[in-house]
Amino acid sequence: MRKFLTSKRFRPVTGELPVDGHVSVPCGFRFGYPWPWRETRGRQVTGPTGVSQDALAALSAPRSSGKAELVVWQEDGTFNAATDFENGIASLYGGRLALSRYVDLDGRQAAVVDVDAPGGRRISRLVAAAPRGLLLHAEFDVPRSAAGGYLPHWDTVLASWQWL
Repeated sequence: MRKFLTSKRFRPVTGELPVDGHVSVPCGFRFGYPWPWRETRGRQVTGPTGVSQDALAALSAPRSSGKAELVVWQEDGTFNAATDFENGIASLYGGRLALSRYVDLDGRQAAVVDVDAPGGRRISRLVAAAPRGLLLHAEFDVPRSAAGGYLPHWDTVLASWQWL
């Protein structure tokens, strides 16, 4: 078990790209995204219990090969940085833990766990303590070969995050 992490370990994210558009979700948050990302509608996510729900927000970026998407959803639960959940997230995707970082998401504690997943994918999973006792999840899924180029896009989303 990892030692308890203090708030000093949760660092703000710096956005590198200009924000081209915004997503506002009535249940309590807003974030910006850079070009060429655009909102998509009707995206479903399936939770660990196998129940599907509508995504709170979904974005995609055009690519000549493969997909690049961001999906956001929430569920009941609490965020506990003292637990070792990174390897659990990696196994959820059937992949290998590549990197994890703890961030300050507009004043709330969050973790970003990067997984090298099958099919040449890099999935960056955000888990955050949302207001009202909810747990926020986001999945940033891009080709592993282009993951470094997409990192400034992901960081721009995280840096622009606002809880409403």
